[in-house]
Amino acid sequence: MDAMATHTVRTTSTQFQIVNRDKNPTSVTWSHVERDVRFPVIDLGVTRKKGRVVQFLEQAFEWSRVSYVFYPYFWARRARWIELMDHADDADPAFTGFLRAGMARVLLAATPGYEQAILHYLATREP
Repeated sequence: MDAMATHTVRTTSTQFQIVNRDKNPTSVTWSHVERDVRFPVIDLGVTRKKGRVVQFLEQAFEWSRVSYVFYPYFWARRARWIELMDHADDADPAFTGFLRAGMARVLLAATPGYEQAILHYLATREP
């Protein structure tokens, strides 16, 4: 479900044209050009649906208490080993660990009182 859509607007613009003719001197003209321009817009219906899920996830888990462990490249499929080892971010060693990880274990603490709601979400994908 993509939250972006497009909106088409008919526009008129002035275009500068240089006309070169073999026997006549070069001339300059201005012309009006009409064309359709597509602008990206936010699909509010999709955004509302996604917003419900985001709000639920923000409230259901204690994100300040997230814990994670990155496992080495050899936990991935053998075909991906070289690709994973080739990733690097010199400015952030933790991000490099993420990029090179073959697998990760993430532990999230449930906000007290949200345990049943989280189980419901896991079973139905509905917040």
